[in-house]
Amino acid sequence: MERIARAFEIALKAHKNQKRKVSYAPYIVHPMEVAINLMKEKAPETLIISALLHDTVEDTNITLEDIRKEFGSEIAVLVDGVTEPEELRKNSPKTWNERKEHTIEFMKTASKEIKLISCSDKLANTRSLIEDQKKYGDKLWLNFKGGKTSTKWYMTKMLKSFKQGENIEETNIYKQLEQAVNKLFS
Repeated sequence: MERIARAFEIALKAHKNQKRKVSYAPYIVHPMEVAINLMKEKAPETLIISALLHDTVEDTNITLEDIRKEFGSEIAVLVDGVTEPEELRKNSPKTWNERKEHTIEFMKTASKEIKLISCSDKLANTRSLIEDQKKYGDKLWLNFKGGKTSTKWYMTKMLKSFKQGENIEETNIYKQLEQAVNKLFS
């Protein structure tokens, strides 16, 4: 548990001034939820630590090298697996669809561990969207580059990608995501 607590401290500090897009809740709530989803799945410590750190490289000043030094290569590889490549985010800005297409294709052949972290991330996001939809209705979608139609396309494709290669379809986390996606877009 000490390493999980350390990962939480790092994520809390890294995300300290960030807020969620619609609810404006402290951002740390999101990586906590991703980690809790995996704890309920009885995932190993490496996945829980990676879940807590999953957005740090993309959204803060923390680097993969920082993660490697603190937690080792295995966790750095897992965090890297759920992080959009820098060239898609910064060097040659791609459209939202291009970035999401890359993720969809990557997840088809990703390891089961990376798929579980990504699936947990999508589950946490979808649950937040369901709650925000109740509060704000369709105005919610104005906050998202993909809007409702493209977000539905992305989530549907991700569900299919999670079933390819190292399939996670039989996990509770996948089943919960599938139910949440159906609820959000029904």
